Amino acid sequence: MRVISLWCALLGLSSASAQNLSELDRILDEMRQSIGASSTLLIQQNGQTIYSRSTGDWSPTRAIPIASASKWLSGAVLMTVVDEGRLSLDHTVDRYLPEFTGPSGKATIRQLFSMTSGFGPTDPPCVNDRSTTLEACAREIATASLAIPPGTGFIYSSTGMQLAARIAEVVTGRRWADLLRERLYTPLGMTSSRPALLNADSNPLVAGGYVSSAQDYQRFLNMILNGGIHEGRRILSSRAIDTMLADQTSNARIVFSPYQQNPATADTRYGIGNWRQLVTNGVLEESSSTGAFGFTPWIDHTRNLTGVLSVLNDNPVVMPFYLRIREVLLRQIPKARLTRRGVTNAANYSAGRLVPGSIITVFGDSIGPVSQFTIAGVSAPVIASFPNQVSALVPFEIAGRNSAELRLNNLPALPMPVDPTDPGIFTLAQTGNGPAAALITGDIVTIYLTGAGQTNAAGVTGAVATSDLKRISAPIEITIGNQPATILYAGTSPGSYEGLTQVNLRLPANLPRGLYPLRLTIGGITASGNPQLDLR
Repeated sequence: MRVISLWCALLGLSSASAQNLSELDRILDEMRQSIGASSTLLIQQNGQTIYSRSTGDWSPTRAIPIASASKWLSGAVLMTVVDEGRLSLDHTVDRYLPEFTGPSGKATIRQLFSMTSGFGPTDPPCVNDRSTTLEACAREIATASLAIPPGTGFIYSSTGMQLAARIAEVVTGRRWADLLRERLYTPLGMTSSRPALLNADSNPLVAGGYVSSAQDYQRFLNMILNGGIHEGRRILSSRAIDTMLADQTSNARIVFSPYQQNPATADTRYGIGNWRQLVTNGVLEESSSTGAFGFTPWIDHTRNLTGVLSVLNDNPVVMPFYLRIREVLLRQIPKARLTRRGVTNAANYSAGRLVPGSIITVFGDSIGPVSQFTIAGVSAPVIASFPNQVSALVPFEIAGRNSAELRLNNLPALPMPVDPTDPGIFTLAQTGNGPAAALITGDIVTIYLTGAGQTNAAGVTGAVATSDLKRISAPIEITIGNQPATILYAGTSPGSYEGLTQVNLRLPANLPRGLYPLRLTIGGITASGNPQLDLR
């Protein structure tokens, strides 16, 4: 069986071209003159600086209090602990802190960091007391009453993050301030940043007490944009990045939010430590984490653009200037033709990562026909090419790497994280949802997928059809209707592309006719979407 024509266009993204950003000079000068605020504005696209200017005595390396811009950094530190498997976002507080015996103990870590844990807008005194410790502060928070039950509403406050940081200390045995340095500042080279004002590290204000600079924070933003990779080194998993940027509020009622005064922004949602500032048709276009003193970092995911406005003034006074800056950028810089989320698993459109030997579909505006397609300098054989999408095979040669540059025609190189597996099951709907594209003979079922990762033949290129059987290397598990299936074979599909994996399995005994959820896990990663097996 050949699975060649299973791709349909989902996205339309366009490319950046030359810009005229001189209008930004006038905005910074006006801000300096009208409110007396020196500033630095640093903007990068595809990792390259396209605008950098400072007024007054500011500079890109000047370290200042960043207030709530701290939240995004804290979210990243928390996710490093999740990546290690020491925490789950769905674990509850009382699992780690037995003093939480009431409703607050049932709040999850996800709710603590997405401000849906039920704590009110007024923080307990210890949250802003730099002379105490996180451990003592957690005990004080345990005596505080919730404003609403966990998960029922969004209340912007600092309490939940302070508590989550203490839990991270418990499971790692390290102070939160040390985790911040060791897992973020040092590996990213954020040399101007520190965990707390006055170096009060025992109880740093996790949601708003850090010091940083435009240049330092820009490094962090580019790591987020690049799927958790900084200079070839993995800081966070690509899935941790996706989790941070996703809506984590579960559509909870907005009880208190700095955005709720404006009807146009009243329903702005929150991820892990950052605002989903601009969402269009369900697609995240901009993320941000504005501070009370005007320091504003943001990512424009549709333009591969990161920006930092470094300023020290009241945010309501600074905000109109920041909004004008954004307007100029949106007007002058077209959307990118190639973005990380436009690089998808061909079976289920899971986006933003590469897997050795997988079939990918790349979506973008006017990206075909293909004259050049390489990944890490190795040719990526093209299966199909259309004006707005290209399907190709990822070379097995990238196995073992953390990241690889994807180059398509003359577009800017796109840094991509590399994951060992990212399985996607081909379905009849060609989306990873609904009945699988399966062959059924008695109690033997054959399903087809891609993103299974390395095979036991390390020298294969993923470029050509083959009749050889090359089994996948990673452990595989399949359940049908929550019952385990017996796997008879999992490897290359004879006569098809190396990137197409075939799995032969035996159905669980005495399984009645019906439509069953199909759960497939390879190397600990479960196929996304909602694939099913139709046995009716």
